[in-house]
Formats: sequence, C-alpha cells, structure tokens
Amino acid sequence: MTKNENMVEDLEQFIAPPPTENLNLEARNLDFYYGTHQTLFNVSLPVERNKITALIGPSGCGKSTLLRILNRIYALYPQQYAVGRVLLDGKDILTDHNTLSRLKDRGDQVELDPLDCDISQIRARIGMVFQKPTPFPMSIYDNVAYGVRLHFNKSRQEIDGIVERALHRAALWDEVKDKLKDSGLSLSGGQQQRLCVARGLAVEPEVLLLDEPASALDPVSTARLEETLMELKKDLSIVIVTHNLQQAARISDYTGFMYLGNMIEFCSTDRLFARPKTRRARDYLTGRFG
Repeated sequence: MTKNENMVEDLEQFIAPPPTENLNLEARNLDFYYGTHQTLFNVSLPVERNKITALIGPSGCGKSTLLRILNRIYALYPQQYAVGRVLLDGKDILTDHNTLSRLKDRGDQVELDPLDCDISQIRARIGMVFQKPTPFPMSIYDNVAYGVRLHFNKSRQEIDGIVERALHRAALWDEVKDKLKDSGLSLSGGQQQRLCVARGLAVEPEVLLLDEPASALDPVSTARLEETLMELKKDLSIVIVTHNLQQAARISDYTGFMYLGNMIEFCSTDRLFARPKTRRARDYLTGRFG
C-alpha cells in the first residue's frame, strides 16, 4: 500500500452525481505523476457549460495540478504525465500514444479514440489565467492581439474589433481605450490581470481556467474581477482555483474540495457550504485546518 493510500484509505468521500447533459469539459479518473511521484489519485471533475466551478482545499492538495492537466500545459515538462481522460465536448484531448499504453497498463477499458489536434489549439479552446498577472512586454493592444495573430488569419481591421470586444468583455476597455499603445506592464496589478483575461478571451475559448487569479489583488480589484467572471459565464465555462472560501461561495455554481491529491467532495456550492457531507470538508470550511 502506498503512503497516500495509507493516509486516505479511511477518508470518506461524497461526489454528487454530475449532470449528464450540457457538460463542456470533463476529467475522468485522472492520475498524475511528477516523474515517479504520484500527486493525483483517480480524480474526476465535471465542468458544466455556462457555469463557474471552484476548486478549494489546502495548499498542495492538487488543485493547480488538476487545472494544468485540463489544457495540457503540464506537457511542457517531459517528466510530468497524466493518466486518465479529459473530454472536451465529448472528445478525448488527453490521450496520446504514451497515455494510451499507460491506460492499458492500468487496466482501463479504452473505448474512445483520442482527438487528434494540436496542443496549441487545445489551449486556444481552453484558456488559462495564472496566479500572478503575466502581461507580455508589449503594448496593451499587442497583448490582446497576440493569440489572434497566432491562431487566425485576420485583417488589421478585424483584429481591431476583436481587441476592443475582448477588452470590453474583460471590463477593461473604458480604462485603456485611450492608451492601447502603452505597455501592458504599465497597468496596475488588477488591470494587468484583466488584461490577461482579455488576452485569453480574444481567441474565443470555450473554457477559461483561473489559478488563484485574485490572490495578489486588492479588494476593489478582486470585486471587479469577480463581476467580470459572473458576466463571462454567460458565454463560456469557468474553472477557478481559490483559497478564498468567500469568493468560491459568492461566484461559483459547483465546488470541489480536494485533499492529498483526491477529490473528497464535489457538489453544488450551496450544498457544500451549507451541508458538507464529509468530515474533512466540514473541518476545512470551519477553519479547523487549511
């Protein structure tokens, strides 16, 4: 028995039945490894279309790792690999020849053919905003236009319209419309984070992943970002990792509580915060550990 199995074998879990329709993205039975060290254990996560799903749990529980699997950004590092399924609109975007053999080694019945597509295209469809704002060292305009130029063949006039729309959707247009040629690095922290949101939105993703996007922001900037996310969910699905329990309660429709690389509890946010089913979730939500 592994160390992790010893630690979690007696942990109760509660996973509410996921919606059977309207799933935009779904992780199934994910294991994840840093070399030989396993950090996620049989984790599943349904992401419903036009909803906000929050991931909470103590530091090091696997929240950010799970997020990095969903758009395969971990693949930038050769020693890291995932085993399981990630389905985008029902198509497997995780399984390749290597993971296919690992699935068979694990004893899984492989029924779906993997989706043959460029990883860069996957990341365009599943955008990501990181904990620390990451504006590129270029103008505000070029920050937003960067992905559009990379993925599409658009005229300057078309790109102008896309940039303006993305900045509007990120609630930043009114603040920067007269200084689009200024460096993105000249903006405040909250503005830089919304610029990163606009950059992701410019390529029209289906899903937006956010890894503690407000952790370095002041309360006013945090509130502005939350308002933006509530508006954005009308058009796409959102998954957010947060240590701010009040934030998860305010903006999310579903919440998953993770511990030691396991999904301990997953259900509607109202249900989890009002009536958690597991002892670990109750202890975490009441501040007994974290």
